[in-house]
Amino acid sequence: TPPPTDEAEVLSDLTDLEHEWTVANINADKKKLDRILADDYVGTSEGKSQGKAEYIKTIKRDTTIQKWVFEDLKVNLKSDRATLTGTIRLDVKDQQGQVQSPVFRFTDKFVWRDGRWQATGSEVEPVKDSGQ
Repeated sequence: TPPPTDEAEVLSDLTDLEHEWTVANINADKKKLDRILADDYVGTSEGKSQGKAEYIKTIKRDTTIQKWVFEDLKVNLKSDRATLTGTIRLDVKDQQGQVQSPVFRFTDKFVWRDGRWQATGSEVEPVKDSGQ
């Protein structure tokens, strides 16, 4: 199957995939993550890189995340490759029951393989508090 060429369609598809990926992360759904992540996936968070096998092996269920919102999503489409950038705002309940709302900037890279988008890389970094 050739890769989609309509940027709006790809943005919609990748936004859906980001939500699936987030749910899979929260639930430590290794089967779903295995499908979303390409075999050559490498993710970087807080300066540390991790390949697909280690990512899936070490992920644990996260019961602290209450909700998430993607903001400012933009796609850059080049043939069978797409880069999605944006921010994700989480509502996380801490040990005292207080809700914190950290924001992270991310860049996720995808490739069209086997008739679907697969994640080949991600970079995530916290957005420093701007005092708002």
